[in-house]
Amino acid sequence: MPPGKPEVLALSFHPPFNFRQVTGFLKSRAIPNVEYVENDIYSRSIAIDGQSGCFTVSFAPNDPSIRLEIYFPDHAKLPLIAYNVKQMFDLNAPVQMIDDHLKKDRFLSSMVARRPGIRLPGSFNPFELCIRAIIGQQISVKGASTLIGRIAVGYGERLTTRNSFGLKYLFPGPEKLAEADFEGIGLTKARTATIQHLSTAVLQGRVSFRASIDPGQLRKALLNIKGIGEWTAQYILLRTLKYPDAMPWSDLGLLKAISSDGKPAPEKRLKEMSLPWKPYRAYAAMHLWSSLTKN
Repeated sequence: MPPGKPEVLALSFHPPFNFRQVTGFLKSRAIPNVEYVENDIYSRSIAIDGQSGCFTVSFAPNDPSIRLEIYFPDHAKLPLIAYNVKQMFDLNAPVQMIDDHLKKDRFLSSMVARRPGIRLPGSFNPFELCIRAIIGQQISVKGASTLIGRIAVGYGERLTTRNSFGLKYLFPGPEKLAEADFEGIGLTKARTATIQHLSTAVLQGRVSFRASIDPGQLRKALLNIKGIGEWTAQYILLRTLKYPDAMPWSDLGLLKAISSDGKPAPEKRLKEMSLPWKPYRAYAAMHLWSSLTKN
């Protein structure tokens, strides 16, 4: 167990809250040695201003808040950590209003009724999420998790905070990956170049994930990087800025979810169907992805 006692906070949310929808999404995409996810627990390593630690989020059904345990040496950073966790779990989303809007659509109504309170699963580390999105282009979710786990071990620093969830590494920042050659990781030369270009753009300030940035501005900055297309840009907008109207149009899962025969529908059909879902198409996307799972 970590030394000493954690700082424990209770984070409120707008009900209803489908915690397992969030953890289910994050579990299949968790970075080995950096994140740990089970049905009612999420834990990860974190680094802020040269200091490191970890946090754990847990939730019990019918509780009015989620429990956040933070192990971090600088207590002045606790409000920032708590804020980022609330963003990550989309706790401030007006989900009842969003559900009411999406339920008006005949195609989505039963999905929303089956899974009320769906959130946009975010990321504590936007840069890390971008790398995950780039690696995930045109390969399986499991394969992408394996590759990004190798990057964490190969280029990340060791986590010195002891923990119960197998967290061993801090995900490397852009200063490391801009110069990395990724030898032995299993990435293509094209993916390696895209990660290096993105890392350099972040270091130079050409790509920024600050909360105040306009989604259109971030989308344009991402699309200026060779190797990042519309799917990747929309996915990043959805999970970093929590842009409620983001929609990765060409995503095979989304195209299958709207199909009657299990085969990917034309992208044009999704664009037409989604018009009534505005301005919450990102939440509609989460319902469509969730409809493909057995849970």
